[in-house]
Amino acid sequence: MEAVFRAYFIDAQDIGQHSVLADCGASAGLDRDRVMAFLAGDLADKEMRAGDQAAREAGVSGVPSFFLDGHGLFSGAMPAETMADAFRKGNKVLRERAVG
Repeated sequence: MEAVFRAYFIDAQDIGQHSVLADCGASAGLDRDRVMAFLAGDLADKEMRAGDQAAREAGVSGVPSFFLDGHGLFSGAMPAETMADAFRKGNKVLRERAVG
């Protein structure tokens, strides 16, 4: 991911291009030809779309997203106090479940 971030944010490369991603993979020690073959198939696309759908169904709509015991606390940037309140409420619920 460091190579991808560098390519995008520092080198202003189009990480939507398979050749750019293959170069990133090669710089991280992967075989460039195997990366190109993987990207040419549809497995990565299917897995990404399935992961995206699962995240949406779980209520993820932004970053960061926080879950506690499988339950979504919040998704998206929040003020620190709002985040702290969500963690306190989640902790309270988990403690009540453990006792009762």
